[in-house]
Amino acid sequence: MDKEREYKLKSLDVEDIEQVCNLIRGFRIAMSNMLLYPSGSDLINASVSTDEAILSNILEKYQILILSEVEGSLLANTVRLDAEVIKGAFMESLDACNI
Repeated sequence: MDKEREYKLKSLDVEDIEQVCNLIRGFRIAMSNMLLYPSGSDLINASVSTDEAILSNILEKYQILILSEVEGSLLANTVRLDAEVIKGAFMESLDACNI
């Protein structure tokens, strides 16, 4: 008998916002590499592996990652990824590293 899992959608932490941005950037890079290089290329494999690692880390913590577009803005698990949020996440990461 299959049991359905119920997951509660959790809002992203500040450090995870940066990871989602890296994931989206990585998707774009991977797609570009797939258009430019032959199948099986080391560049393609590396970019896909990087995205897989980032996504695995996010899903391990949240179980669900929902990316959506609402009124021209990108949302990740209900967090609007506008310039101010991304900048804030990046600055907090720099502060944590004492940079």
